[in-house]
Amino acid sequence: MTQNPTLTLQEKLAVVPAMLAVLMATLYAAIQWHFIDDFERAASFDRHIRNAIHRQLTTSLNVRQLQFILGTTKATFEKWVKANPEAYCETDVAHEGTYIHWLGGPYAGKIIFHIHGGDNILPPSAGHLAYLLNLREAICEAGGDTIAVAVVEYASVPHKSYQTRLREANAALEELLSYEGIEPSKIILSGDSAGAHILLGLLSQLLQSHPDLPAPPLLRNTFGGLLLISPRVSSSTSAGSFAQNSHRDVITRETVTRWFSACQDSNSLAQDGYYMDPADAPASWWNGLSAVVSEVFISAGEHECMRDDILRFAESWETLPGIQIRLVIEEKEAWMLDRHESSWVWEWILLNPLELTFSVEAAPGAADRERGGGRRRAERKKRKEKRGRGVRGFL
Repeated sequence: MTQNPTLTLQEKLAVVPAMLAVLMATLYAAIQWHFIDDFERAASFDRHIRNAIHRQLTTSLNVRQLQFILGTTKATFEKWVKANPEAYCETDVAHEGTYIHWLGGPYAGKIIFHIHGGDNILPPSAGHLAYLLNLREAICEAGGDTIAVAVVEYASVPHKSYQTRLREANAALEELLSYEGIEPSKIILSGDSAGAHILLGLLSQLLQSHPDLPAPPLLRNTFGGLLLISPRVSSSTSAGSFAQNSHRDVITRETVTRWFSACQDSNSLAQDGYYMDPADAPASWWNGLSAVVSEVFISAGEHECMRDDILRFAESWETLPGIQIRLVIEEKEAWMLDRHESSWVWEWILLNPLELTFSVEAAPGAADRERGGGRRRAERKKRKEKRGRGVRGFL
């Protein structure tokens, strides 16, 4: 879990000119839209403006200022839940003090285990959570079993290292697998941007078992699928798409470089193998991957800085035995996580060759919640007695 930083007076005062810069960038983008070539435009005017706002915010504000304004993942989740009372939500605490924020619960037919993006610096936005809720509802409406989303909260930079984030992801996954009736085949691993980077590190740990990390959980079968949404797969910013898209993505090349530097660790994990740079890993690094997960969805935006690295990574995985890749490059989009993106994902979940077929059933109602709540209370008591630790929740 991450604590909100305390800003100095100078840092607080610096927010004012930063907000003025955002306002000016917004006005400039609105005028620019009418004069630039169609190729340079985003998919829509609204997207063009939002990209410009995000790009200027992350340029004008430092990491501490952004974290102070945006808050923590837990605070974001609680605020979003209050604004969306129809969503069934609660929070668990796993080993390592890791929060798991639920949309639904582990009694669902399928579980999306999601690690959010933000380059290890920012919490998920309300848009992140709306995307995940929309994905959950779309699958149910399309003919799905009850499906839940488990959002993993991890410690951000500079509070903790990449190694800590891998420990937290491992603890959260172990927590899910400790529930009665939950097999890996019921879990769809999901991550966007830096969250996908952590997820790939977790897959590396499942295959390599680094001695500086806790032993990975033993898997009884393969996971139900792997979603990599605009994954960070390299620590380099030398790919051509960084120069091409720095003025079109939601974040500039300079900001990415600055944030990547803030995330670099000096411990043995960062220096050993390809945990930090999975796009550079040889095929031998991923030996046995098909026994962990075989169905993979990868997406990127045409206007995204990391596009070329993502393409290079996807091409390397296409050569792995037993791995089926669906790659989506969205035209005129930067980093993308919204309703349009979710339509690609739920179609893949419903139609992929693993036949993740679901019965037609709505999201859980009051009766389902009560039954699930009773089961969860019993499981919590059992785990507390077994491991000597509690699980807390709200709502």
